Amino acid sequence: MSLAVLDECCNDSGCYVAGLIANGRKRMTKQHKQMIENYKSAVDLIVSKE
Repeated sequence: MSLAVLDECCNDSGCYVAGLIANGRKRMTKQHKQMIENYKSAVDLIVSKE
């Protein structure tokens, strides 16, 4: 996942990932879990660089 994609996600008013997490609580799939984990890892990397 590129940083540009992450930036778009974060700047999107609805925040795509937040929606995924909310939907995932009802019907969590392995794919959603993996996407969320990947997102968290990427965010941790970005935050640690700043």
